[in-house]
Amino acid sequence: MGYASHRGWGLEGKAAVIADGAAWIDGFAEMYCPKRMRGVDWYRAVEHLWALGREAFREAASQWVEQVKQKLWEGEVEQVIQACEEVLKTKSGWSARVVRTAE
Repeated sequence: MGYASHRGWGLEGKAAVIADGAAWIDGFAEMYCPKRMRGVDWYRAVEHLWALGREAFREAASQWVEQVKQKLWEGEVEQVIQACEEVLKTKSGWSARVVRTAE
């Protein structure tokens, strides 16, 4: 990312940062590409879905995760976000812990 900044890339909002979702990367990207688009790589996104699914559904996690993962694969990002938010609403007692763990 330092190289991209050195070359002037990303300074005008024409950058996409694809990472694993770690908070420190967001800070770094904010410094070098303040108007960037943010994305999480496929492996990490699915890993986060599994973390949420296992916590919410225990043994039945695989059915939920596979459905949501398929939506993600098809680019239905809003539906994926909605599915995750619905789970977090119904499990409000532990939602903050699960979200922090997934970071």
